[in-house]
Amino acid sequence: MPSDEDFSQLFAQLISRCAKDIDTLVDSLPCEESSPELQNQSLKVLETENQQSAEKLDEVMESAMKLLKKIQDALEDIAQAQLNMQITFKNSK
Repeated sequence: MPSDEDFSQLFAQLISRCAKDIDTLVDSLPCEESSPELQNQSLKVLETENQQSAEKLDEVMESAMKLLKKIQDALEDIAQAQLNMQITFKNSK
């Protein structure tokens, strides 16, 4: 059974972790010097980056779909060849 000292240590660790989380949240808040114009400019940059990333994702997805189709076609060809070989083998007996 854990001792009071173990619980005290755990409690201290949890308090420390919580304090670090609070510091991280506070640091992520916009600073008072950040004007609405600056925030809007930052949002526009983020929107542009997001649009570029979305376009790149579309290109990658299209490429991936083409590769998937080639792989599926190849697997279909392999399966058909195996079936043909089995039929040929059975007929030659």
